Amino acid sequence: MGLLTAFTLLFFFAFERIIVTVAYDPDFARTQGLPVRTFETALTLIMALTIVGCLRMVGIILVVSLLSIPQLTAGLFVRSFRNMVLGSMVVGFVDCLGGLFLSYLLNVPSGASIIVVSVVLYFLARTIKSVLRRSTNKRLRPTRITPRPAAGSGRLRFALSLFSTSNTSRPFSSSSACCSPAAPRNRTPPFPGSGSRS
Repeated sequence: MGLLTAFTLLFFFAFERIIVTVAYDPDFARTQGLPVRTFETALTLIMALTIVGCLRMVGIILVVSLLSIPQLTAGLFVRSFRNMVLGSMVVGFVDCLGGLFLSYLLNVPSGASIIVVSVVLYFLARTIKSVLRRSTNKRLRPTRITPRPAAGSGRLRFALSLFSTSNTSRPFSSSSACCSPAAPRNRTPPFPGSGSRS
């Protein structure tokens, strides 16, 4: 397994750009004259050898989990293809060591303990990522700026308050006060029959 890991590292770093081009767009790689069929066969062979090597550690059922969970965990913190490959290798190595140590302590099968450790690390990394995202969103949230009152606004407010208190006895209408003359009031006598005296 160590020889397979070393060979995979050397193969990836030697043909990194060709592997990325073939993986993303095989038709474009063919137009550039790259040996697409050869690299696809080599990648398939490396994948098959990796699956065979994982069968002895975790069994045939848990191989898919071991091949997918480290990539998911590394993908939470990286964005480039190269960092994804390196991060998934580191996470998978940590998962295997943690699972073997847990199986030694609890006397349980190593395959199941490796998968449990990898799942726990994935959810732990996901929680850390959500906490970091919330903290960055709070830092980048724009602060509200309250406008300062202009000079003389206090005097204007005081004058308006005096004007409103002086006109509390009758309703004030801006349209009627400014644009139209005051309507005459109909004065009614306080007692019936007192208005017309002969």
